[in-house]
Amino acid sequence: MMARSTPRIYLHCHRGYKNNTYVPDPDKKGRSNTKSLKGGCRFRVRLVGLQEDKTWMIDGVKDNHNPGQFCGFHNHALELYPEGHTQRNAFTNEELKDMKEMEWARVPPRKMMQIINQKYGTHHNKREFYNMTANIRIERLSGMTSSDWTLHHAREMRYYIGYKRDDDRHLTHLFLAHRESVRMLSARYHVILIDSTYKTNKYKRPLVEVIGVTPVKRNFNIGFAMMEGETIDSYVWLLRELQNMLGDRIPNAILTDKEGGLVAAIPQVFMKSAHLLCIWHIKGNIEAKMMDLGIP
Repeated sequence: MMARSTPRIYLHCHRGYKNNTYVPDPDKKGRSNTKSLKGGCRFRVRLVGLQEDKTWMIDGVKDNHNPGQFCGFHNHALELYPEGHTQRNAFTNEELKDMKEMEWARVPPRKMMQIINQKYGTHHNKREFYNMTANIRIERLSGMTSSDWTLHHAREMRYYIGYKRDDDRHLTHLFLAHRESVRMLSARYHVILIDSTYKTNKYKRPLVEVIGVTPVKRNFNIGFAMMEGETIDSYVWLLRELQNMLGDRIPNAILTDKEGGLVAAIPQVFMKSAHLLCIWHIKGNIEAKMMDLGIP
């Protein structure tokens, strides 16, 4: 006779009973969930803790609710390979260490899968790498949102930071400049180029690059900005951030690709700076017009 305080552990098959409480919505379109491994397997082992020597004893494999039924056999063939089994095919500490280093270097999960499986001779699937990469990223963010972590990390790296939020505290504008770029700008501010690559990033936002020119006609990166849109107000905000970096210095010329919002914003911030069009864009427009006219 066992005391009520006797500890017990029940080991069930991972292919046990399905959750029968779920009722699919007939009006909801989409493919039904077919990923479950549950197959109604009744295998179960009960372990009883022995207080005398602090060990465990196998007490039996019978079903207490149905004494006539025996739970000592599986209703399916035993697995021969660990691939596809989440618990048995888990990542090792060495694999996780390599994955964290690659995630920090922005290696995509599909490339991680090739490297890890080839290095360790494993067969992890793509979904496992995507899930683990997401977990590593959450751990690295330490509970912060991606935007808050970016600002926090930029401050630690001593970047010049300018940002703007909306009423819901969502980050709408962000300007970053490396401290070495700020130092170079203080001496080489006479000619500044501003160009935008519109919606070519994962956030579908304009990415604006601000470039300086050295006395030997070499370009250097001043900073870059992610903005909500290519509006006049957005460009005024960007130029104000650039003005804060320059202090009392005023650029002699600002080169653009004739972006309407930027052209209208320049006189509002740098009234004494000349606005010039980029020769590369002028040449590209001429070639495009000549091709339209059939001129080789």
